[in-house]
Amino acid sequence: MHLQVEQALAPWLADLPGLDFEARRRTPHLARDLQVLGTNATDQAGPPVALRGVGHALGWMYVLEGSTLGGRVIRRMVDARGDGMTGLSFLDPYGDRVGERWREFLAVVDRNARSAAEVDELVDGARAGFRHAELQLCEEAAHV
Repeated sequence: MHLQVEQALAPWLADLPGLDFEARRRTPHLARDLQVLGTNATDQAGPPVALRGVGHALGWMYVLEGSTLGGRVIRRMVDARGDGMTGLSFLDPYGDRVGERWREFLAVVDRNARSAAEVDELVDGARAGFRHAELQLCEEAAHV
């Protein structure tokens, strides 16, 4: 799922000033984690990802970047149980820099969502990203 989404986002976001899209890709972490766990599973394609512009793509990216905050919470829970993070780097790709990376992302969003139309496009993209994730992760859709 991530590979397909990142490939769709790249033409819109790869050169966006301040974003550092390549460093935000999670598929390298996922590939390493799968290798560490001894599997050769491949990313399964999901529903097609259709983007309408930079704002729409940033909305999708909001979903991916926001998941790094949740990943940090999961990491704390795993650590509290005494379990290791072996094979789980995908959940916490930024480590202690997660807050900094989130603020950098929000600054890019602010620069690219100034008008009401741009904000609407970003929100539409985020909703589409959440729907996509829901379809991939949930047995029953709640219709986000």
